[in-house]
Amino acid sequence: MRPSDFFNWVEYPDLDGGRSVLDADLVDSFRLRPREDISDLDAAYGLTRLAHDELVAFGTGMHNSLNDEGISIVLRALRTVLKRLDVEFDPPFRDLARFRDYWISQSMDGSYAARRNYLNELFDPVFSQLEQLEDRQATASVRGVDGQLKNIIFASTGPKPRIVLRDAINNVVEVVENAEYCLFYDRPLTEARADVGRAGRLVAREYRP
Repeated sequence: MRPSDFFNWVEYPDLDGGRSVLDADLVDSFRLRPREDISDLDAAYGLTRLAHDELVAFGTGMHNSLNDEGISIVLRALRTVLKRLDVEFDPPFRDLARFRDYWISQSMDGSYAARRNYLNELFDPVFSQLEQLEDRQATASVRGVDGQLKNIIFASTGPKPRIVLRDAINNVVEVVENAEYCLFYDRPLTEARADVGRAGRLVAREYRP
């Protein structure tokens, strides 16, 4: 999710225009329970980026969009979602006013750079852990239930192979006709081979006829 996904556009006829308003119910829905339509990992990315950007904007010129109540709702939901993902996040403040009190107590009152660096130190480990979770999820998506790479059949040089699904649960397929015209990748999937972006080059080098 993107930070903008947590906002609704509201028209204000009396003001001859409108503005984006935090959808507090949407944000709070992630705190209450995991959603079926949006994963905690996707929500965590969006909430982390939103919280980081708003705190940086507040700490370096007060150009933030969220008020005390809004950032409090975002931080509360973010802490809960990250806890479900086993990602540690416990900032020493709960809203903008307390963030300001904190930076004053830590001698950051006269430096935008010091506040920005502090927020980067606070949020960078969270982003790193979320990226690791996403990488593991991507790796798991190319494995079968038993952890083995499945279904790479390629380079047919003759009649089209006929493929049947033998085991839907374990995603086991079998070529029942014209298998002699195909190549099959059946090597163990090591960590070096788990990079999905390199899969094409790996398959081209390592196969059995």
